[in-house]
Amino acid sequence: MAPPVQVLTRQEVEKAFNSSDPKDCELREIAQYECTFNSRFEVVCLPFSRLFKECTVKYQDKRAKQVKTRRQMIEITTKDTNTPLRSHRKEFKDFVRTMEQLEDYMKQFDS
Repeated sequence: MAPPVQVLTRQEVEKAFNSSDPKDCELREIAQYECTFNSRFEVVCLPFSRLFKECTVKYQDKRAKQVKTRRQMIEITTKDTNTPLRSHRKEFKDFVRTMEQLEDYMKQFDS
């Protein structure tokens, strides 16, 4: 199970990350896969990247009544992050075609 994730407002994120020293930040990347299967039950997967900025940020510890620091990550993936993926046209087209085939197959179970 994934650890709990703190949800921050846009203002809290901007305040925390704009006040952090850029030297205390690192770029992180993970690759995820969107997978489906075709009519022959072959698995077809399309990779995509997610980018994160991990920085040391200050926060107010209310119990200890002092300012502390911690490592905080925020996702910075944009619509352009995975643009190079489109250059793999065959894989991209295969994936889209496979998704369409699966949708057509699943329609027969709609009542």
